[in-house]
Amino acid sequence: MIEDGIIKAKTENTELDINSYVSMNFWGFPAKEGLDPAFLNVLETHFVDFFEKDVKADPMKAEYLLPTLIGELLREKKCTVKVLETHDKWFGVTYKEDKEEVVESFKKLIEEGIYSKELYSDLTKQ
Repeated sequence: MIEDGIIKAKTENTELDINSYVSMNFWGFPAKEGLDPAFLNVLETHFVDFFEKDVKADPMKAEYLLPTLIGELLREKKCTVKVLETHDKWFGVTYKEDKEEVVESFKKLIEEGIYSKELYSDLTKQ
């Protein structure tokens, strides 16, 4: 929510820095097992805990959120992350009403030559 040009969290009366980094849920993890921690094993272990506690407590509202898990692991000093900054615009579809705007935005990026009409065409060229 923005009030008087200040971004505020909806759930608490806290002002947020407009230049703060945010997670857009685009994560990359090592592909090789044997790295410490092997992330799929970490996900599985925490998912079992989540299912036994959160889902049992409120099955209709429980969410297994990757940013929350990463935050916990960071606080416990069990992982590190590298933030990749971008100035590109993020398009999200949360509600069906969002779809048309996002489709039009991608059409514009294709028209401007930023994206190829065949998004993965560069992967098939040899």
